[in-house]
Amino acid sequence: METLTKILAVAVGGAIGAVARYGLNLLFAKTFAPFPFATFFINITGSFLIGFLLIFCQDKFPTNENLRLAIIVGFLGAYTTFSTFEF
Repeated sequence: METLTKILAVAVGGAIGAVARYGLNLLFAKTFAPFPFATFFINITGSFLIGFLLIFCQDKFPTNENLRLAIIVGFLGAYTTFSTFEF
């Protein structure tokens, strides 16, 4: 049952992250058409947040593992293209 909870945490976070990425792609496509600024912006901000949250959650503020999986692996993994690096 614990494994199923972790899978669901990643799935829910991933669904939200994918929608966030898609929304930003639509927003940036209307503003900056020729260059993929959305991909650049998403990967820069997502990478920063992954690094920051990993250090913050491990050292300063230990969190529930399911919450960490949902945010870092699920949301930020789907938001960026780094989903397999955290797991």
